[in-house]
Amino acid sequence: PFKQSPLETSASTSLSIKDTHLRPLEGASLAQATDTFQRDYIQQVLTAHHGNWAASARALGLDPGNLHRLAKRLRLK
Repeated sequence: PFKQSPLETSASTSLSIKDTHLRPLEGASLAQATDTFQRDYIQQVLTAHHGNWAASARALGLDPGNLHRLAKRLRLK
């Protein structure tokens, strides 16, 4: 079975896949659903890191520049 591993976001906080509250999007394409998931998940990680983009990028396993580009594409910036 699928094993969920938590994403470490700070010493005292962790998020897991089950914390993202997946919900079906009526009539949405896979691309739209993926963008919505990424937008919500990045926002949760940013909130957990008090808006710190560098710490959020580390927690997400992304290069900070790539996170900033993704955030612009998703209209988070």
